[in-house]
Amino acid sequence: MPDRHSLFLSPKTPPRTSSNYPSQAFPATLSVINRLLILPVLILTLLGGTPAFSADWDKGLTAYESGDLETALREFRPLAKQGVAVVQSLLSWMYEKGQGVSQDYKTAVKWYSFAAEQRDADAQYNLCWMYEKG
Repeated sequence: MPDRHSLFLSPKTPPRTSSNYPSQAFPATLSVINRLLILPVLILTLLGGTPAFSADWDKGLTAYESGDLETALREFRPLAKQGVAVVQSLLSWMYEKGQGVSQDYKTAVKWYSFAAEQRDADAQYNLCWMYEKG
């Protein structure tokens, strides 16, 4: 009879049988399931994922660049409220500089903070600069 120490030092593995391994049909079935799941998700993402953001962003950016700040603000505010960091940072800049709105440092800091929490580097830098200057 083996002593109890030898049982721990030389563990025995159970014999391998064909039932321990998945069948050959399993990978093929998984591949079909993956294809069936990925295709609808991809289609839904492309059709409904970002067009609203893209359209509003494009329209707002075009308005901002052409000097139509009222339209830019109208397009940017909903996106900023949805949490789009780039838009929050740009909206902050507009409040900081008084572009299209009355200059409001408190509101600028609020929007910079939201964008900075999402790791927007420009917002983090500008927020630090505003705190530095007081």
